[in-house]
Amino acid sequence: MALSVLPPVIADISNAINSAQTVLELIDREPAVNSKGGLTLPQCEGKIELKDVTFAYSSHPDVPVLERVNFVADAKSHVAILGNKRSGKSTLIALIERFFDAQEGLVLLDDTDISTFDPVWLHHQIAFLPQDPVMFSASVKDNICFGQHLTQEKIEDAAKVAKLHQPILRLPDAYDTLVESSEEKGERRRRDVQLSQMMQHKIAIARAVAKDCSIWLIDDFGSSLPESSRAELYEILQEIIPGKTVISTSSSPLLWGQAANKVGVLVHGRIEEWGEPNELRMRQGLYSSLMRGEELGGQGGSSSARNEGASRARQLIDTFELNLTLSQPPEGPALDSLRRVIEEFRATT
Repeated sequence: MALSVLPPVIADISNAINSAQTVLELIDREPAVNSKGGLTLPQCEGKIELKDVTFAYSSHPDVPVLERVNFVADAKSHVAILGNKRSGKSTLIALIERFFDAQEGLVLLDDTDISTFDPVWLHHQIAFLPQDPVMFSASVKDNICFGQHLTQEKIEDAAKVAKLHQPILRLPDAYDTLVESSEEKGERRRRDVQLSQMMQHKIAIARAVAKDCSIWLIDDFGSSLPESSRAELYEILQEIIPGKTVISTSSSPLLWGQAANKVGVLVHGRIEEWGEPNELRMRQGLYSSLMRGEELGGQGGSSSARNEGASRARQLIDTFELNLTLSQPPEGPALDSLRRVIEEFRATT
């Protein structure tokens, strides 16, 4: 009878050996992007420039996601990058965050190549608002001040700016209320509270306000919400972002496109139109097509196959960015593994 239990045990051992080999390969990999060390500036003005940037994911090196992208976002100005889904907007944001390095061209911050900066310092200069905010299995207070040591007064001030203070006070334990994390749907602890999507987005805004950054990256923020909710978030942000360098992405110009100083229309990884909103509207070109809700360049067909899993990738990118805002970001195998997972899911986004 003892011998009869050996076959399944042998199978488990074989699986464990294969898994261990994968883990060891991850540990031995050298990360392409350093996790710490590099240049810092005494003051960040916030000018961002992309010069002939071309990028492809290593899993599909022959499929460029961005091709010779050029634009300048002057300090304290707002640039809106518009395009259909899977046009490369989120990848562009990821390069500015330096989750990846471009194969060709330069991404510059205040006329300095961002690859020379200390990544910890760089991420402290950037506030990021993703399409799907990430919530952690922690209190509301900890979700707002994640990675920072803030007083209760500063936490509440950030919540008030995000029009969130009164809704928080109505929760069972106010700022100490434990919330369900983005990864624990259906596995809620007894006291965890599942926040509405609107509250999650406002917490993301409060988190960004608390960082007090000169640069804001807004990636299709609120696009999964009803139109009335998106409009409310837009009004909140319009009171916050003046005086900041803002790069926003969206598939519709109805909100962000009309508020920007400059607009770029991204089609298949190329900026095909660039200018002020009124100027682009008069051209009756791609910008006007987006205003009418039209697809650009048939992007829904050939690019959709190579962008499978993009929504999951976006959530992983969001989690990664938030971890890098910690004073001591994760290093070594964990960081390297996370980069690899993100790269695999974000391939050809």
